[in-house]
Amino acid sequence: MYTQEQIQQVVNIDLYDYALKNLDAVKEGNWARLKSNKSVCFKRGSNRYIDFAMQGKGSSGNLIDLLTTYYGETFKSVMESQVGADISMYKRSEIDYVSVFELPEKDESFKETMAYLTITRGIPRQVIARLMKKELIYQACVVRGKRRYKNCVFVNDKQSYYEIHGTYSFGKSFHGNGRKAIDEYWSFSTGVELETVFICESAIDAISLATIKQMDTENALYVSIGGVANYKSIERLIERYGDKCVLAVDNDNAGQDCRDRFGMLRNIVSKHKDWNEDLMKG
Repeated sequence: MYTQEQIQQVVNIDLYDYALKNLDAVKEGNWARLKSNKSVCFKRGSNRYIDFAMQGKGSSGNLIDLLTTYYGETFKSVMESQVGADISMYKRSEIDYVSVFELPEKDESFKETMAYLTITRGIPRQVIARLMKKELIYQACVVRGKRRYKNCVFVNDKQSYYEIHGTYSFGKSFHGNGRKAIDEYWSFSTGVELETVFICESAIDAISLATIKQMDTENALYVSIGGVANYKSIERLIERYGDKCVLAVDNDNAGQDCRDRFGMLRNIVSKHKDWNEDLMKG
């Protein structure tokens, strides 16, 4: 078991420097931002991250929170990598690092979400309407001061996982996710009998791929794991569906790392950076 002093040493690690050296982060002035999850940011000189897509509990945390929430690590694995000691006697009940899961509150309207997904993202209106009817997509509203931000939310049928995207069409938008367990994911099915499970990085990519494949011409499950680093979700899918799984992650270095890691799986690769870009460019 680790001492409080050892835990505090890890908690105090400068996340700005750590993210730039060890994660897929890029500098933006006095901040750094994850490329794979743009709502997660780190202020220079701070030992905490901020997830601007989240509200309340879970919107901020230290290195332990970051790696356990977004990268599939456990408290034990984080401590071993940072301190190098054996913590097999550690009891989770002594310190609870699990964030409270809360779904974004529904807005009365869905106008901005429909416009964002159809106009900005090029997804057919009937496809979005179908998923909204299944309650897999809804609109949320965040009030900050005098401003109201309309956000698109993708939630799974068990309401144990969600992705959130800002609907602002110009400048930098944000996206993020929340989950009750590290291996949760978002999905929807097409066709009658399940033959293939396409594993994508985001809900928008999953919907875009299904649209490219003309939806019901495939007996498939289209999945979003909410970021290429979420290996635990991929492992859960492999355990459940076996060789039906097909990796459909992004056409970039992080995507290639994922394909290399899961070399036993079939894979398909988009012509451009991701499936939504393929859809947009025809």
